[in-house]
Amino acid sequence: MVWRTAAIFVCLMVAAAGTPALVCQSNSGGNEIKRASARENFLNVIEEERKTGATLFYRQSYIDSTNKLASYRGSVYGAIQSAKLDGCSLTMDILIVDLFSGTAGKKSIENMQDTETYRIDFILTREIAGAMTLVEARPLQLKRNTNSVCTENSSCTFTWLQVQAKAKVIKETRTTNNFVDFDGYVYRFLIPLSSPDAGKQFINQVKALVDGDCR
Repeated sequence: MVWRTAAIFVCLMVAAAGTPALVCQSNSGGNEIKRASARENFLNVIEEERKTGATLFYRQSYIDSTNKLASYRGSVYGAIQSAKLDGCSLTMDILIVDLFSGTAGKKSIENMQDTETYRIDFILTREIAGAMTLVEARPLQLKRNTNSVCTENSSCTFTWLQVQAKAKVIKETRTTNNFVDFDGYVYRFLIPLSSPDAGKQFINQVKALVDGDCR
């Protein structure tokens, strides 16, 4: 017997109108459904993170670069803004916003905002999916030398998803207040997430997504 297709067929005897019939189904359709479901679940996780994000409310006091005492109160917000999945190619946009008021020396500062946006592009592989880890770390805006104190999170940390590879295959474009200050390839990248549970779900969905499709 010569097989002319790689698809595997499952044949079942079913009764229709009292007459048994032989019905054959290919598992290729089931694989397509599984892949579509994995993509949908992954994009659902992204959508939840877009809606939720992570926020820290803080106060800080330190000597700034002009040797003046700086004191601020504010909030740092971080979130995934969007994601596009084209086959195994993933593009993500991330937003970090620092909104603050305070004083620098004798100068009063009201409702200032620093905005950073990041775009990352990379190919999902099993190696990258398997190396994804969660880390707890402060946003750059709340470095320890700023003596930051956070009202709801004493450690002043976000949960970050660390995406890393053995070579510089992750394309990163970073803008600060609408000015591009980096555009190149990196080994790793950190993505802010709303919680450790959300991070675990993210990693699980990525692994399900690459299983069988992205090697």
